[in-house]
Amino acid sequence: MPWALSGVSIYRLGYVFLALAPWIHFSFLTPAIFYVGLIILLPMSLQFFSIGNVGMIIELVPENRRATVFTIRNMTGAMVTICGVFLAGQWLSHREFPGNYQILFVVIGILAFFDIFAWLNLRFPERSKTKLEESPKKFSINNQMDEIGQVFRDRPVFARFIINYTLLNTGLWMVGPLYVLYTVRHLLASDAWIGTSGTIATACSLVGWLVGRRLVELWGDSVTARRMALLLGFYPILVGLTSSLNLILVLGGLYNLITPGFSLGINNLYLRVLPKERREDAVGIYITIMNIGPFIFPLVGVTLAGLIGFPATIILCGVMVILGSISFWIWRIKVD
Repeated sequence: MPWALSGVSIYRLGYVFLALAPWIHFSFLTPAIFYVGLIILLPMSLQFFSIGNVGMIIELVPENRRATVFTIRNMTGAMVTICGVFLAGQWLSHREFPGNYQILFVVIGILAFFDIFAWLNLRFPERSKTKLEESPKKFSINNQMDEIGQVFRDRPVFARFIINYTLLNTGLWMVGPLYVLYTVRHLLASDAWIGTSGTIATACSLVGWLVGRRLVELWGDSVTARRMALLLGFYPILVGLTSSLNLILVLGGLYNLITPGFSLGINNLYLRVLPKERREDAVGIYITIMNIGPFIFPLVGVTLAGLIGFPATIILCGVMVILGSISFWIWRIKVD
């Protein structure tokens, strides 16, 4: 818990420091550089949270209750986001810049710390030390590479999960930034359309979490993830084939009905394939790959769109997602 709590606390405290940006004037350090620098650096602290959070979930939430807990957590988060964004928008539009943003950042940072009382009340089961914890090896690049290889050798199902999930996500990472560019630059979507799209997506995801939980209970984690993954690629294909903004709104709503079911299945499956003895190492490998992918492949997608056009690239990404999802059917994830 200390790693998770410290990581998320640093991230929240960063919002308070963002409020200081307009007052920063030191030679090369301008308000813009200070603000952008913090925005880039703050997510690094969440990596500590991510590693610690996985262990917390495994130890605190029974396997048969995880789908329910994830559903409640994500639905609550979505509803808070809807209300919070609306209130923040009203505040920003009725107050002068930059004071409106400064006050908002400070309030957000302070409110986020109130859940520390819940953190401090968490009670963990006793955990016996393993041999790896008692006699850690000296840090070196070679030792780290050996550890990574050992994780995959000891837990082949984890390696299979990483391969399948990376193949699936490659197309999703590439197409991520293209939706906005396509709808705004090529289809000339208005601010009102963008707001409507976000509202429909959030509303449908609330229903999707409820449906997804029932599917996980009915089919199980692996089957739900496998079946839902196969449907994910049809959304970019259909978006690339149409120029109707209204139809894209409908497709976006349907897509957000599907994705929660996939997320529940894949997240539960991820927690089950982690090796118990080398859990932290495995989480580190997973997070590293899931950060490298979104950094590289969006650039590939945008570059490709400049060569063959947005519709063709979006359709190609959809085909890649479908092909990637087939890996879950070929190399099936079976956890004892």
